[in-house]
Amino acid sequence: MAYNFEKEFVNAVENTQTLGYKIDFLGFNHSRYFNNQNQVIDLFNKINNTLQKVAEIKYPPLMKDRGIALSIIANCGPFHHFIKPIVEDHFNCKAYITLGYISLDNDKYFHRIDLDVLKKALQEKQFPKQHHIWLTLESGEIFDLTFGITYRSVNDPNFDKELDDGVPLSPVMKHPSELVEGMQYHPIAIEEEIIKASGYSLDKLSNILYTV
Repeated sequence: MAYNFEKEFVNAVENTQTLGYKIDFLGFNHSRYFNNQNQVIDLFNKINNTLQKVAEIKYPPLMKDRGIALSIIANCGPFHHFIKPIVEDHFNCKAYITLGYISLDNDKYFHRIDLDVLKKALQEKQFPKQHHIWLTLESGEIFDLTFGITYRSVNDPNFDKELDDGVPLSPVMKHPSELVEGMQYHPIAIEEEIIKASGYSLDKLSNILYTV
């Protein structure tokens, strides 16, 4: 079956509503917010400046970038929740917190989760370790700043050295139709309310960065 992100996203909206959580989604527009390179650069500057200001409360100057990176790794939900207002304000658009997973080459999965697991989490208030969360813009474009850095932290032997030179985010910022061959994002539920009701603290990143 051909990959259809938009159909899967609509199904995820319906899943969210069926489980009793409201979501305001009227469909995707036809914009491409990532096509303007200057806007993208400005957005990254805003995100970086915000993280630097927060991190300087905890980390000494030479450790800020490393501290930010280590706070983002494996914190996909809190990180995207943290930057969502920045993204929405910058592009003047809606960005949806999206819960799901990534498939690679059709037979490899990054933190696969399904609807039954989510339903169990809602009952037990115990959010599963296997999950991924990213932002889906109202254009249908995917904005994921944690997959690359998390994946590389496990698989790249040079990653630790790279931390000394900054925060190697390796972002995914594309429309699903433009993803590299074999990479697919699969949403199963949308927005913060259902995720928090499943026992997940989306405010954790702020707590990590602010804790002395």
